[in-house]
Amino acid sequence: MVFYAKFSSAKVLPAETLYGKVVKKFEHYQETESLVEKLSNAYPFSDYTKRARLLLILSHVVTQEYSEAVFDAETYLSLYPHSKDNEFVYYLMSMSYFKQIKDHTRNTHHIQNMIETVKTMKTQYPQSVFLPELHLRIEHILQVESKKALEIGKYYARRSNHIAAINRYYEALQYNNKYKEESLFRLMESYDRLSLSEESDFYKNKIISEFPESNWLNYLGTI
Repeated sequence: MVFYAKFSSAKVLPAETLYGKVVKKFEHYQETESLVEKLSNAYPFSDYTKRARLLLILSHVVTQEYSEAVFDAETYLSLYPHSKDNEFVYYLMSMSYFKQIKDHTRNTHHIQNMIETVKTMKTQYPQSVFLPELHLRIEHILQVESKKALEIGKYYARRSNHIAAINRYYEALQYNNKYKEESLFRLMESYDRLSLSEESDFYKNKIISEFPESNWLNYLGTI
């Protein structure tokens, strides 16, 4: 009971003071989280609380706590759907997904989340200065994933696992057009190895139709 009395009578610091502490502890996300929680509980409708929540997202990004940054960004957008800072929040959320994508693993979940976030951002802020950078990053990611899928497909094909190879070639086509010519050729090749001439001819005709000058046409007589 004594503890409760002390707690209930404790003086709450002014919102401006708490926000100042958030700024000072910016690079220490755990302390920042605690301060933002205090500020939110004491002053839920204060502009200082709103600004502190934005700093919390930035704090997670700076300290590479990207999952937490995404969570806090979603919370911010939910609480402040008309905030003038939402364009920047979408950018931070997109970059947090991007930073979680690793070259040595399959990252379809984070890739798709980033693409969807950028699509939403483009709809709401079509002239955003952040979009060119985000589009370049997505294009790079998709090219990397496309090449990776293509190389894995060829690995399976060398081991005569043509069904697995075909699945990877389809995946390569899905990601990006940069490797479309070779992916079409590899599909034609794998279907031919499976004696599925109709499917093989279908992709052969696609190469001829879509890439009449393709160097891959030189290999048509070798399969």
